[in-house]
Amino acid sequence: MLNFRQITTLSYSQSYPQKLQFIIPNFDFDRFAVYGEQIAALLDCRILERETNADLQIWLLDFEGCHLLLKGEYYSQSIWLEALDDLGEENLVFIARLFRSKID
Repeated sequence: MLNFRQITTLSYSQSYPQKLQFIIPNFDFDRFAVYGEQIAALLDCRILERETNADLQIWLLDFEGCHLLLKGEYYSQSIWLEALDDLGEENLVFIARLFRSKID
């Protein structure tokens, strides 16, 4: 099971505030559903939609009334949250602080 300590680093840039990347050692794209469900559980958010493609998975999440995209990509072996609007960007800042407080 994924926990805060397995997420070793967060990548959040104010120059690109719509994206919060999770650095998970040995990320396995084929296990995206497991990671996605666990991240959703850690954030206490609902999964509204799931789209699975050969090299990209995209989930629509509801985080306290705000819609965010959770994406996982095969080629970059990465997983990240993406904001859909300004409220989403504010929530990503909150989520980044939450995760940083748990992994530091």
